[in-house]
Amino acid sequence: MTIKHLFIVFLFFSFGSLKAQIHEIITCDNDTIFLHLNSHHGQVHWQSSADTTIWQNITPASDTLRIVSSPALLYRAIVVDGTCDSVASDTTRVKFFPVPTVANAGPDQLGLNNVTTTLAANTATIGTGTWQILSGTGGTITSLTNPTSTFKGVGASTYKLVWKIENACKNTKDTVLISFAMPQVTCNGSVMYVYPVDNSGGAIWGCSGTVTNATSLTNGELNTTKIDTVCTDPTIAAHICNNLTAYGFSDWYLPSIDELNCIYTNKNAIGGFPAMSGIVYWSSTETNAQWANAQDFSTGTASTINQKGGAGILGGACRVRCVRR
Repeated sequence: MTIKHLFIVFLFFSFGSLKAQIHEIITCDNDTIFLHLNSHHGQVHWQSSADTTIWQNITPASDTLRIVSSPALLYRAIVVDGTCDSVASDTTRVKFFPVPTVANAGPDQLGLNNVTTTLAANTATIGTGTWQILSGTGGTITSLTNPTSTFKGVGASTYKLVWKIENACKNTKDTVLISFAMPQVTCNGSVMYVYPVDNSGGAIWGCSGTVTNATSLTNGELNTTKIDTVCTDPTIAAHICNNLTAYGFSDWYLPSIDELNCIYTNKNAIGGFPAMSGIVYWSSTETNAQWANAQDFSTGTASTINQKGGAGILGGACRVRCVRR
């Protein structure tokens, strides 16, 4: 049980004067409140009221009033000093609220392969529960007040969430850790790791007018090496992946058209793809000196794009998502 000592310095008003100010104290059930009157002369009589019109005397007379859980009532002190007129203090309203449900954010969820998960907090039977992301970037909670809301994050990321249940009395909190593994898919019989976000929002394929012999439909790593050997432009798609060092690895490459389709098929589990039309990604598979393969991730359509650099779809620039085996 919590004991709250609230020493209120009251102002005095003669009966018949303007209505005194009403203070308000909000506390929890099972708390104990002490109202204390000081700087006065005479005997103190405490009174309570539900409506400021009808007042009931509280006995015995004392400078301090002890209040335990009760309906929301108004309290005031009446001071009587000999034959002088009685004077009243300010009025205090004391409201007791039930203690909110103790928050439980659920067990930690670590190393998840899918970037979407269901949270597992407890339901607030007393008070209102609310989720908040304390740390981690790119995460979203579908419904902040739903204890079992859907949470979506970014691959290879860790998040700390707090579930808080509160009412006018107080709040209780609990935290949970959510972590996602590097996104991975099974493609052509083996695991392929996919970078959790786009590596470029728009890059040219490169080597327009030049044959790189990067024609494999399934081996993006081989294609990337061939492209980066022939093309010296550091801004092209293959170079971005071939020179990427991230998460302790430097063997990233631009996926072939077949590997790119594996990514498309599993894009919801991988995450990090824009939800809009016309989102086209480069593959490392070349068609000829002017054309290279790409895939529209809003429709799933794979096609060849003229002008590997320069004019063409999105001005010859498409998005880039690197992978590794």
